[in-house]
Amino acid sequence: MSESLPEPLPEPSPESFLPRKLPRFECLEHRARRYPDLDAGAVEATLMLMRVSSDVLEAYAAHLHRNGTSQGRFSILIVLDHHADCALLPSDLACKMGITRATITGLLDGLEKDGFVERRQHPEDRRALTVHLTGAGRSFLEAMLPDHYRRIAALMSELDAGERRQLIELLHKVAAKIDAIRLEKPAEEMSDAQIAES
Repeated sequence: MSESLPEPLPEPSPESFLPRKLPRFECLEHRARRYPDLDAGAVEATLMLMRVSSDVLEAYAAHLHRNGTSQGRFSILIVLDHHADCALLPSDLACKMGITRATITGLLDGLEKDGFVERRQHPEDRRALTVHLTGAGRSFLEAMLPDHYRRIAALMSELDAGERRQLIELLHKVAAKIDAIRLEKPAEEMSDAQIAES
């Protein structure tokens, strides 16, 4: 009798509807004749960033699913492993991961059911529970992480150390301007200081 396949794990990453073939710079320049605010280089760079980010997230999700986990569950295990000497509350985990307490509760419920984490009574506050990695959770990471880190190294293998540092610095610059897209107020009405402070 063949073994039943594991149920698909839900992935929190958003769907991507970007075309596989991105428009050429010349096409964007041509479109700029109709829309004077269109900066062809900015659009080209943004689309490439979004395309690569989407592909990396999709590949990452497939890799984690093969190992029976998801981005959220894996991230919790990593955070707990990094803070093995600390008594973390569920709210601490939610804050570190940038997700809601309701979401962290659902993820912890699943991990606890699988035996990867356990909740313990807080030593100083009997109303609170702390979260800890179990032996099974640590064994899961120790079995998975060598291959995981080899794959990350392979992803970045075409970049030397200087190029990787440059990539990080450039991405920090882009990240500082994300609110130009996110915020409701039109970008042309915002100063750089307003975008930075928001």
